[in-house]
Amino acid sequence: MAHSFIQRCTHKLASYLRLSLFMLGVLVGVQVPGFVDQYGKNLEARLLESSQALNQFQADADKFFDGDISKLIAYYQDKNDAVFNAGANSITAIASRQAMLKQAWQDFNQSTLMQFQHVALAPINDIRSQVWQSYEYLIVLNPLAIGFGLVAGLLMAIIIDLVSGFLLLIVRSLSRSKQSAQS
Repeated sequence: MAHSFIQRCTHKLASYLRLSLFMLGVLVGVQVPGFVDQYGKNLEARLLESSQALNQFQADADKFFDGDISKLIAYYQDKNDAVFNAGANSITAIASRQAMLKQAWQDFNQSTLMQFQHVALAPINDIRSQVWQSYEYLIVLNPLAIGFGLVAGLLMAIIIDLVSGFLLLIVRSLSRSKQSAQS
């Protein structure tokens, strides 16, 4: 009787643990769309900022070099002046950053799936790090967040069931081999 009671308690405890892990998966899953949204907003803000920083130099390139900023940079680099050379390096850095941000923004905005793929596989690390540091954990219940939450919860439950089933097989196998060795 005590053995049966212990089995029922263990089974209940395992069920509650599975349910808790499912809920943890759901709560983590509903955060993903919010994080991706914050990353996108941060990426857009950085792109706008870099475009604004490059605007004056682009205006000079438009005025003197038919809009070719690389010719403006070459002009600065051709001067035998440390200040002009430093300016060329600064313009090059701003233009490179702006081009990288523009490409990332285009990649990010191809589709909803591409947004998640970009953040997971090819993010701009400093932007992702800043978003991660300042991210506020909120539960936004839009259809996408609910879907992500349910999928994450189900995956967590499946993984836990598979691992616990595997561990149970090992324990039973060890128990049987121990019993057969004693016989």
